[in-house]
Amino acid sequence: MIDNPDIVNACFEFIGGCTQWANVRQLWQHKEVKGIVWWFPAFFISWGLYNLRFYSAVAAPYSWWGGLWMTCANIVWLSLALYYKRKTV
Repeated sequence: MIDNPDIVNACFEFIGGCTQWANVRQLWQHKEVKGIVWWFPAFFISWGLYNLRFYSAVAAPYSWWGGLWMTCANIVWLSLALYYKRKTV
């Protein structure tokens, strides 16, 4: 069993990032956004940015990298969503 909370948390961050990158890929392929409220992902981006600061403060380098992975995926997804939403309006 892994006894390092930083590594355990980082695994969740990385897995979450991978799922979000899958959403980015799907959005890129379909180029269409339906049924999404933009401020939900915006909230998670702000939380992710805060987590980067927090992980630095508590010396959790693995979580920081995982958080960066997920936050970047969220930023890319929201950017694509806003772009495609404006393009179809």
